[in-house]
Amino acid sequence: MILKTADDKAHTIAALEQLKEGAPPSIVKRIDQEIRNIRAGAAGERNAAHFINREFGRSERVAVLHDLRLRVGTDFAQIDHLLIHAVQARAWVLETKNFSGRLSCDEHGDWTVWRNQHPRSIPSPVNQARRQSILLSRWFEAAGVPGIEVIPTVLISPTTSVNRKHLADDARIIKSDNFPDWLRKEAEGIDVFDSFRMVAGYFWNGRSGDWLQRLGRRLVRAHRPIEFDWPARFGLAKAESAVVKKIDGGMPVT
Repeated sequence: MILKTADDKAHTIAALEQLKEGAPPSIVKRIDQEIRNIRAGAAGERNAAHFINREFGRSERVAVLHDLRLRVGTDFAQIDHLLIHAVQARAWVLETKNFSGRLSCDEHGDWTVWRNQHPRSIPSPVNQARRQSILLSRWFEAAGVPGIEVIPTVLISPTTSVNRKHLADDARIIKSDNFPDWLRKEAEGIDVFDSFRMVAGYFWNGRSGDWLQRLGRRLVRAHRPIEFDWPARFGLAKAESAVVKKIDGGMPVT
């Protein structure tokens, strides 16, 4: 069941396009790059969402939430895609990366994306997914939702390749089109004891479809769209732009 779709990025792009008016060429160049980054990220998330929704969109036992941002104390969990399985009591935090080229991780845990034989260092996507998973676990605990195992997973484009030589054993990096099959194999690998425990917990703890929908609605209500002061971000005085604050997924505030 799909309980949340991605926030609309059109208003964000419109706010940035408006900010370009009268800005110096150097700032316009930076804004254009920001717009390209937003569009690329949104495209990657849409592609991943396509495969996720096709497999789990009608499931009564799996909740799907896209583009979820939760406040956890003074931190925020920014989750590209979240799947919660009622029977298994598992939640997969999916960090989406839309890189083109080849990803590699060296023995020190440093990540590089290669494109046309040109390397570019990037933050560890595995650690990013782990951080969001830790925060989601804290949110579940604070919300009184115990017993859910949170699993960090990285989704990459179907056209991206990965050098897995130095990956940690618990690092999950899956091509988005392979994710449903990978998840199915994970379920098949659950031993008899754990399978019995999960099913028993499903009935005894009342983790029904209604429970899943209630939890999903709580997560949707807790969603906090990200806020940007775009003029300040690009070093522009507020008087130079009609857009003072942009709330992602909402209307510009002037």
